[in-house]
Amino acid sequence: MDNLKPYTDCNGNCSRCGNCCTIAIPITKDEEKEIRQYIKKNDIKPGNLYEGNNFYAYCCFYDRKNHKCKIYDVRPSICRSFQCNRNIEELEKEKIINHYRAFWNHMDLEGNLSNFTTFDLLFYNNPKPIMNLIFNSIDGEITEEKYKEIIEKMKQWGLEELANHLVPTFDE
Repeated sequence: MDNLKPYTDCNGNCSRCGNCCTIAIPITKDEEKEIRQYIKKNDIKPGNLYEGNNFYAYCCFYDRKNHKCKIYDVRPSICRSFQCNRNIEELEKEKIINHYRAFWNHMDLEGNLSNFTTFDLLFYNNPKPIMNLIFNSIDGEITEEKYKEIIEKMKQWGLEELANHLVPTFDE
């Protein structure tokens, strides 16, 4: 049975809802280079992922107001291949392939992640969204022990430089 997403029309045309425009998209070095040139040439600024206290884990190139991709012409291969009307199992297989062939947000066949990043960090040197993503994934209070686990995970993901710049304080 095909699982169809409700945000497509009967022909599978994209409704531009942004639900597939996630914050950590797998891309190759070639795609990174092409996107970097495109955003420089077109002076593309990242979208705001914050509204008040709300954080939206969208790709920074998804324009939520106008419901469109700011880098559509050079969007990564995973974005080019994704169509909401396709079978969910087929999409999952393709997602695995894209993560495996990617340099950024690379996932090996055992599910180990490396070179973890967001486009905000990669293209605009803005660590706030990735830090929000990492720390919001922790249930409960961030203790010194949990913090050390986070730092080790960040280092495994290729975020050692960012991890080394964090200076926590804990109540004693």
